[in-house]
Amino acid sequence: MQYDLFTTFFGKNKRILSNTIELWDAIPKYAVSTRQQNACRDHNARLPVHPQEFEYHPAHRDTPAITCRLKV
Repeated sequence: MQYDLFTTFFGKNKRILSNTIELWDAIPKYAVSTRQQNACRDHNARLPVHPQEFEYHPAHRDTPAITCRLKV
């Protein structure tokens, strides 16, 4: 299922203009040292794509949790 980031932009709830900030805050963030990054690089000095799956729990109580996948 693809989550529509702008479902409430023109919806009934006027105080919530967009879900983008809420979703951005829910995305897991991490830090990797330069040494760790260099160890993961391929022969062209590129880092591999890192897939990550996480549960997004919208602030709206009537909205169920959504399983999301991202690639960094």
